[in-house]
Amino acid sequence: MRFAIVVIVFVACDKGAPSPRVGSNEAPLCKTDDDCEVSCEAPDACCGHPCGCSQVQSKAASETARKHNETACTAEARTRCPQVGGCSHEPVIDDITPRCKAGACVAEVHKKLDPMAFGTNCSTAADCAIVKRDPCAKCVCADMAIMKAGLDRYNQAAQTITCAPDERVCGECKPLVADCVNGSCVAK
Repeated sequence: MRFAIVVIVFVACDKGAPSPRVGSNEAPLCKTDDDCEVSCEAPDACCGHPCGCSQVQSKAASETARKHNETACTAEARTRCPQVGGCSHEPVIDDITPRCKAGACVAEVHKKLDPMAFGTNCSTAADCAIVKRDPCAKCVCADMAIMKAGLDRYNQAAQTITCAPDERVCGECKPLVADCVNGSCVAK
């Protein structure tokens, strides 16, 4: 005759929001968009992200990693970080909005144009032009200054962005003026 022994284990757990654990692969849940942020904080990631970050995670996970790294990432550990040269500027960049969808933090990505990719150097205001950072924002006026020599590249990059249909009727724009301040094009 064979006997089977069955062991049942009950684990008590807090019904509140889960707490993130350092080194855990479990993503803490979110309830609202305010629970999420763009952050590349991770336990033992001592070198940071000098050219930007496009990862979305819960604020709780970011804070847990930040607190862990305050002690784990020593000055000596940071000296071993690779030296980063200038970060490249791609013409089309991701504008990321953190969202909470079905209890998980996710990135809502919207394409925009980076003025640095088209150049902002100038000698006079005549060297500058005003363009839209977001070609899909129908009701937003031209809002950034680039050098006129970069207009062709700007127009080519803007044509690569697919915009959703927008039937809104927009008000009139108060046009900005391009100026050259300390050798850089600015919108005023």
